Amino acid sequence: MAIKNYAPKLPFDLDSDGNIVNISDALQNCKQNMRMVILTNPGEKLMDPVFGAGIRKLLFDNERGNSYELSTGEITERATSLIKTQADKYLPDVVIKSVNAVAENQILNITINYLYKGYYPDYLTVSLAG
Repeated sequence: MAIKNYAPKLPFDLDSDGNIVNISDALQNCKQNMRMVILTNPGEKLMDPVFGAGIRKLLFDNERGNSYELSTGEITERATSLIKTQADKYLPDVVIKSVNAVAENQILNITINYLYKGYYPDYLTVSLAG
């Protein structure tokens, strides 16, 4: 039985034969897709201007200065809303259970607990530097 390759691993990497390394695990592919949705700003993906949670905007919120002036609760609330909206639209196999976002020392750390295909609990942690 052949191994199913879901997508190239990002950032691109080469194996010892010079071939692009592919993801062959469904959960790893799910995590990579979640990371792409979270780290992409709306307007960055060609042909789909609403794709992307735009989490980096939490670091530089023009209305209130920057995220370091926001409370942890406000950051988590905004991150949760952005991530859930995008997951509902672009990640049909993912159910977001909770999002925790904390900004400290000029780094925004986001941990997302989710269910993959309704059965497999997992989490993803993303860190963004300001």
